[in-house]
Amino acid sequence: MEQLGADLELLRRSDLPRALQEARRLVNNPATGASVLAACINVLATYLDTLLDQEFAVQLPTVLDWIERFQSAPGIETDSSYLASQAGSTRAWL
Repeated sequence: MEQLGADLELLRRSDLPRALQEARRLVNNPATGASVLAACINVLATYLDTLLDQEFAVQLPTVLDWIERFQSAPGIETDSSYLASQAGSTRAWL
């Protein structure tokens, strides 16, 4: 699962639309672990940076849903506190 998060991060840097599509697929899988969900949130945050204010506002519920999903994801209790702080700082940024 860790490798999947790293792969998603590389995809985010090279092909953001494809990374966003993959992140959406992963978020909808209840077995997706916290580290991968953190990478998904990072992809979504990168995408949000490209939007105009009006489009950004429309996407806010999505990122908040993804952060909620992260907070109860498998492995959240064993993953590093860095992941939790990353998702938390994304939520604070919103």
